[in-house]
Amino acid sequence: RRLRVLLCVQAFPPLAKQAGGVSKHYLALVRALVEGLDGDVSVLTPVCLHAAGPEVDRWLALGAVRHIPVRAVRAFSRQGIATLLDAFNFQCLFAFLWECFFGDYDVCIIDDVTFRAILCLFARSFGLPTICTTHTDYPGMEAYRAYWAMQFAWLWHFVSFFTCTIHATVSTVFAKTLRRRYCAPVQAVWPPVLWSEAFRRDSLEFAAEAAKERGRWVSYFRFAPLCIFLYAGRWSSEKRIKLLIEAIPDRCALVIVGDGDTEYADEIEASRSRRVLPLRGMLDGRELRVAFEACDVVASASRFETLGNVIVEALAAARPVAVQPAQ
Repeated sequence: RRLRVLLCVQAFPPLAKQAGGVSKHYLALVRALVEGLDGDVSVLTPVCLHAAGPEVDRWLALGAVRHIPVRAVRAFSRQGIATLLDAFNFQCLFAFLWECFFGDYDVCIIDDVTFRAILCLFARSFGLPTICTTHTDYPGMEAYRAYWAMQFAWLWHFVSFFTCTIHATVSTVFAKTLRRRYCAPVQAVWPPVLWSEAFRRDSLEFAAEAAKERGRWVSYFRFAPLCIFLYAGRWSSEKRIKLLIEAIPDRCALVIVGDGDTEYADEIEASRSRRVLPLRGMLDGRELRVAFEACDVVASASRFETLGNVIVEALAAARPVAVQPAQ
């Protein structure tokens, strides 16, 4: 009998611009379940899986992955746009209950879904084990302090730590933070993942493309920097990209790749100067690996990191990493 998994997520490609490394994390998880464990995965999500790329299209065509579309709630603030799985929507609840009753699943894995405690309780009533993953420290975000609704949602999120079968997170550091700061039980930690096959290949394969890309950067700077720093990721305020811009040493330069849907992202795009080159747009795995190969140092000043995908990717590309101490 093949392993059967019900995956309830609101972060999945193509939402990399909003969800960043989290969407890549769940892509890697599905890959491990389908190709590593020869399992069948049903993905209950408001995200259109047909826009997630050729790899996901292949899984869908083979029947190894099945999409269960549900409604979403979109939240707008100065900090950006969030696409949330609507756990209170009748269609979503009906679909979830139907799958729990008729799906014959071995386990249900639930993303950082708002009010996911409700889904956990329903799953327990059907005898279905649940694994809930916490990958975002909501109280550390600006939006948490600005909106009472987010504070209320976090209280419900806290309840889910105790209603799921296994509460997991994405790093040992964040596990210690959850235990120390919120007295939250954490029974498992997901291993670091390389979401793209490009980061498993030899650097020599990317040497020519990297040299061409570095030449393009240098032609913009109009001088040969002693060191080219690279920031890669979402353009959002908690990443503190402006702090990186201010910290660039003399005769060095900074290239900023990624994207965002906030006013902050617009400000980063407008920060172009003689030593700062913002290149707006999300990169695929190969393009990102080329960018890593073209730079000298990968830098991050993020206020907090739970996944740290960029650091893992930089080390896989044999690039040193400079980071600002984060919580």
